[in-house]
Amino acid sequence: MFTYSFNNREKVLLVILACMLIGVFYYFVVQVPVTDRITAAQALQADAEDNMVIESAKATKMKKMQAVIDAADSNTLKAEIPQYNNIKNVMVQLDNIVGSATTDYNISFSQITTNEGLVYRPINMSFDCANYAAAKNIILNLNNCQYRCMIDSVSIEPESSSNESIATSPVTVSLTITFIEKN
Repeated sequence: MFTYSFNNREKVLLVILACMLIGVFYYFVVQVPVTDRITAAQALQADAEDNMVIESAKATKMKKMQAVIDAADSNTLKAEIPQYNNIKNVMVQLDNIVGSATTDYNISFSQITTNEGLVYRPINMSFDCANYAAAKNIILNLNNCQYRCMIDSVSIEPESSSNESIATSPVTVSLTITFIEKN
């Protein structure tokens, strides 16, 4: 049987080799995965902080919009939702609003629709008026009508193609106003 005894120099080299192997093992088995996990956690934290800032900005914007809506609701008259077939009263309202402030107007009725107990009566309108300010005033009066309505597809165009300002030249307005009634 052959036995070899290591001298002091070899023993020191073996201890140094063992320490290096333990160091390499520690680096690849412990240090690298822990560092990767820390980096991944920091990336997740940065994403979460970004999302939190975005959501906070959205919440602030929504609060501001809600405040504007609440202020608008408190400043306007509450329009009533009349019973079905309120067309005669609607026509009187339209004539009062549009008739005296325009030079000419046309009204056409579209097919009514129903949804969840409400009747939606769309009316296509076009009218000519003196200028943009008069058109804006008519649209505001239509919006603040006694009866609940929605205004869509508003188009305001100058009557002539001259270089006159839309603020001073006659304009033609087209819009759809939908009156809401209870079924």
